[in-house]
This record gives sequence, C-alpha cells and structure tokens, in this order.
Amino acid sequence: CSISQSVTLTIELIGENTITGYYGIYVNAEMSANSYGTDASLNITGNGSLIVTGTNSHGLFVKSGTGNASLNIKNVAVTSSTNGNYAAGVYVTSSMYATNSPNISLSVNGGSLTTSASEGNDGIQFYVGLFEATGATTSLTVSDNAIVDARNGGISASKISETLPT
Repeated sequence: CSISQSVTLTIELIGENTITGYYGIYVNAEMSANSYGTDASLNITGNGSLIVTGTNSHGLFVKSGTGNASLNIKNVAVTSSTNGNYAAGVYVTSSMYATNSPNISLSVNGGSLTTSASEGNDGIQFYVGLFEATGATTSLTVSDNAIVDARNGGISASKISETLPT
C-alpha cells in the first residue's frame, strides 16, 4: 500500500486451489517503521475451495498499519494451517503503529474455515500490536450456516503481554 492508504486483496476462487509458501497469504499495511498505510483486508470469495499452508509463518496473515485489520470469507471452504514455530493457522493483527481503537476482525459468511497450527500454537489468533491501543476490539463473526473449526489450536485474542477476553 501507499503511505496513509489502505490495502485490500480479494481472491475469487474457481475450483480447488492450493497455496503453499513461507507465508501462505500475507496482506500487510505496515511497510516499515516510518512508512505505513492504514487498514488491511483480505477477502476470499467465489465458487470453490482453498487450502493454504504457511511453511514457516502464518497460513492466512493480515496486518494493519495505523488502522483496522480484517479477514472476510464468503461462501467458500478454506483450510489454513502452518508448520511454523510461534505461528497461527490464521493471524489477524494490528501493527505497533495502530492508533486509537483498531478493529481486528474475522468473518465467515457461509462456507467454512478450518484452521490448525503446530503444537502449542493457535488455530486462530487476534493480536493488538500496540499496548496503548486501549479501545482495540477483536471479533469473530460466523453467519449464514458457516462452520468454523479451530479445534486444532483453538482461538485466542491478546495484546502485548496481556490476554484479552475471548
């Protein structure tokens, strides 16, 4: 993204799809310590399925700059996993530059999301990257008969050195 701009990646699935890499899919609005955007969002839609594996990091990874971070899955089947140490199957986070009250969200509207992580790590993790972001919110919204399966790793929400209500 450009400085003070948002970044959005929309993936429209057709058929069965697989993505494997260091990061499975990574959308990042934080470019560097003195150059960052605002909101970051990843939208996965279409007519098909997606298997994502992060070999050394998170499977699905969305990170805001100064604003909100969101992952939206609509009417598709997504499986996201990681083989990385200290990594989550799905990781949605605000950066250490997020100001005020960033909203960190995951929504699954129809379809399904199945997550897994290596032992001791979270299937889905929400993280607030700035201690001073006292008004930050984290949310998981499941609608239209969608299924979210995070049994392998669970779901957590945290802020630097502090666990948030989940």
